Amino acid sequence: MNSFYKFLKCLLILVFISCTQLAIAQDKTVSGTVTDGADGTGLPGVNILEKGTTNGTVTDFDGNFRLTVSENATIVISFVGYEAQEIEVGNRSVIDVQLATDVKQLSEVVVVGYGVQEKRDVTGALSSIGEEDFNPGVINNPGDLIRGKLAGVQVTPSSGAPGAGLQFQVRGNSSLRSNNDPLIVVDGVPLDGRNIQAGGADAFGTGGGQANSPLNFLNPDDIEQIDVLKDASAAAIYGTRGSNGVVLITTKSGKAGAPKVTYSTFGSASFLRQEIDVLNAEQYTAALNSLQATGELSEELVNNSLRGGNTNWQDEIYETALSHNHALSYSGGDEDTRYSVSVSAFDQAGILRNTGQERYTARVKASQKALNDKLDINVNVTYSHLKDQGAFIGDRTGFEGDVIALALVTNPTTPVFNEDGSFFTLNNSIRNPREITDNFSDRTLTDRALGNISLEYEFIGGLKYKVNFGFDRSQSVRRTSFPTTLSFTPNGRADINSRENSNFLIEHLVNYSRDIGEGEFSALVGYTFQEFLNRGSRLASIGGFQNTSNTVLPTNAVLGPNPVEGGTVVEVGSDAEVNSLQSFLGRVNYVYRDKYIVTANVRVDGSTRFGENNRYAVFPSFALGWRLSDEAFISDLGIFDNLKLRYGWGQTGNQEFENGISQPVFRLNANTGALEVQRQPNPDIQWETTTQNNIGVDFGLFNGRLNGSIDAFRKVTTDLLLQIAQPAPSLVATGFENVDAELINRGIEVVLGGVVYDNENFSWNTDFNITFIDNEVENLTTGDIFTGDINGQGLSNVRSQIITNGESVGSFFLTPFVGFNEAGEPLYRTLEGGVTTSNDGSDRIIAGSAIPDFTWGITNSLSYKRWDFNFLISGVQGNEIYNNTANALFTRNALAQQRNTTVDNASEPEATNATLSASTRFLEDGSFVRLENVSLGYNFDVSNIEEISSLRLYVTGQNLVVLTNYTGYDPEVNTDKNVENVPSLGIDLTSYPRPSVVLVGLNISF
Repeated sequence: MNSFYKFLKCLLILVFISCTQLAIAQDKTVSGTVTDGADGTGLPGVNILEKGTTNGTVTDFDGNFRLTVSENATIVISFVGYEAQEIEVGNRSVIDVQLATDVKQLSEVVVVGYGVQEKRDVTGALSSIGEEDFNPGVINNPGDLIRGKLAGVQVTPSSGAPGAGLQFQVRGNSSLRSNNDPLIVVDGVPLDGRNIQAGGADAFGTGGGQANSPLNFLNPDDIEQIDVLKDASAAAIYGTRGSNGVVLITTKSGKAGAPKVTYSTFGSASFLRQEIDVLNAEQYTAALNSLQATGELSEELVNNSLRGGNTNWQDEIYETALSHNHALSYSGGDEDTRYSVSVSAFDQAGILRNTGQERYTARVKASQKALNDKLDINVNVTYSHLKDQGAFIGDRTGFEGDVIALALVTNPTTPVFNEDGSFFTLNNSIRNPREITDNFSDRTLTDRALGNISLEYEFIGGLKYKVNFGFDRSQSVRRTSFPTTLSFTPNGRADINSRENSNFLIEHLVNYSRDIGEGEFSALVGYTFQEFLNRGSRLASIGGFQNTSNTVLPTNAVLGPNPVEGGTVVEVGSDAEVNSLQSFLGRVNYVYRDKYIVTANVRVDGSTRFGENNRYAVFPSFALGWRLSDEAFISDLGIFDNLKLRYGWGQTGNQEFENGISQPVFRLNANTGALEVQRQPNPDIQWETTTQNNIGVDFGLFNGRLNGSIDAFRKVTTDLLLQIAQPAPSLVATGFENVDAELINRGIEVVLGGVVYDNENFSWNTDFNITFIDNEVENLTTGDIFTGDINGQGLSNVRSQIITNGESVGSFFLTPFVGFNEAGEPLYRTLEGGVTTSNDGSDRIIAGSAIPDFTWGITNSLSYKRWDFNFLISGVQGNEIYNNTANALFTRNALAQQRNTTVDNASEPEATNATLSASTRFLEDGSFVRLENVSLGYNFDVSNIEEISSLRLYVTGQNLVVLTNYTGYDPEVNTDKNVENVPSLGIDLTSYPRPSVVLVGLNISF
């Protein structure tokens, strides 16, 4: 004890001596003035900090400061919008500082079509985001990196399944028939927009499963930057493929300097955010007894329905899913040679039992200068191997073919297992959900290689020729098995589907740039040719499958079964198609006196997809920019750091339609053996054309503390391609034609970015974006078009959406539901204002739209010393969702059929024998506010560890909170319910729920 007191006494003496010395050392005061290096004006609010301490101050209104510092101190002067300085105090007591404007933001390079451009010279409407601003978390699609981040860009998942597809919209819908996804260009290689994964089995009600995203092959850790070309003046350089916008993805390149090794990893847990509130066993029993008391259900039916169990079927199919990711990269180089090599392994388990995705990638990107730096050689190759494990679900199934629907409707008094441990068998219609998740197998293997090699040679100063060879090849095999252990497949069945896609590209580009007088001139001319091949095969067989013990289908096929002699082939087929695109392009850029900017583009495209009479089309654009902040009458105001006015006009096209629609198609009549015309030729078919006007302004205020942009646009799509009725004497009922209708999108985009607070220890930055879009169809002369297929018992051929003049795409066309009468029959409003129990479709009205009034997102980034904290909140307002899940499953008739329903539906005055129909009863508000992600990280001090350059530990949460009135799993959903390839929007049918995720990760660099 005495030793402890001696130690404490010594410690206090040392602390006292240190404090005394510190007080003596800080007896030095420096003062001075901080001014703008350009005009000499004093800068208020500049941070003055003694380096390595928390001792600091800020300048006053005139830029003056006074600070007491220690001897041999270094002060750090920093201010938003200016380059920071470090100054050794030495013997000086007066220090005056001039700060130079930080032009890094204005000189930031963004990727445009077939090249790069300084951000300050951009005239088109584009958004750019780098890896430092990407969304964190479990990411299996590049679209997830920018969700909620960019104005005019809406990313909606088709479901929450690992690897699920995304609806990726840029400035609304631009077509009535094709998909509205933008063109994706990865490292200069335009991708084919079709799904590369083989289709699934359409058997036992499964409907073939839900499609995965074609972008899953990319490792998010490899992506350096994503640029989105939104208006036609920016996207017209891609001609026929630019009407839905263009997304340019750039992967990481090596940097000159010492070799750098980076390793990142995380482990995560995903879970169901909320269950749908169906009846539990006690509530179900009470509901049946209540119906028996009113005479609606017989005692016998009630007794047969109550099976003595107590099962939460959602708990039986959903589970907490553990995932992990590992990524390793090696990069470096010098002024002549640069390289970047990376590998990754990603294993994401789904919250639906026995679903998930594994992704393995390898990438090499290298560049080499040769011939006295006149020749640039660039090589880039990405390879991926995907293993997908799907579920017993589909986009167009009844409840018997969808395990999620089965979990919602299965009687909660039904046990999972029999006493002997076998699965409790229900019947062929109400199948045991747990039995399906444990025995059904849907496995897909997909290999994909994407790459390009380019050579660029500079002949004379400013004149360069570049040739680029690109390729994209994928092979996918999907094996679906229904083993004999499933009660509803006693003979077993296996489906094997394969899909092969290849994409070959060659480009010849000539660039020329030089200074002309007081201006900078650059020009680009080029030729491109791209060919796409898509082919597949399918085989389905019942029985006759070999395993180690017998000749039936194995119960746990790792990669699915292979057919052998003895099986019955029930389906076999194949398909193949090839199309090509030939293009000539040009661009001219001129910047006069660094403030007047003119850009003009033109592209001539020829495609084999269209008719011989309209094989080629021309797509021009131009844009003007005026950097007002460089004009004396603006700069003298002392308000704007940056002010630029932009205007752009241009035309883009859309060729994303079925191949060969201009050509005749024949089929063999199985009964007569004669050839019949299935599709008549139409040599006049051409591209849809989108014309867009955009006016925008970019601005910066308060010495860079507030930056932003405002854009207003109007885009009109004409020559819409539709399949319409053919008049006599046509040999077919319908055919493809370009019609005179117009699809119009008008919108306003606002982007704001601000520095709320900033000093050496603490900073707070906020970025906000909001987009308003109004969509409307005009001059449609072919008659109304119906889409939005609704599924469920008694709902065959029911359409929920209409495309008609004066309304938006995605408009719901439904009979108004007003309640129930005393007999429990649904009541509907007639067009005359009366009430009826009949819903034959004659009283339908425009009841809302799936397109929101506006979307928004706000990101906050805070840092304190070595801690960083970030969160993104996003929202959608003013859209409707058709809850097809509720329409198909949650009516009181379900109780009479020994099925479950929701708590709310069980208390409704609906009769158990009421007729099921589609109406506004199932149309719900889709607005929401979502905590998209939140992340907390700590950056360790590794200055004393020579081998390590950075080390960061972080924890991230995704999709933790959603504020919404929607009663389904998630309001951000879009089940594919197209009719004859006319897209639908905002329909939900037993979609795989989007999970909540918590992860812990580590990034380390050497």
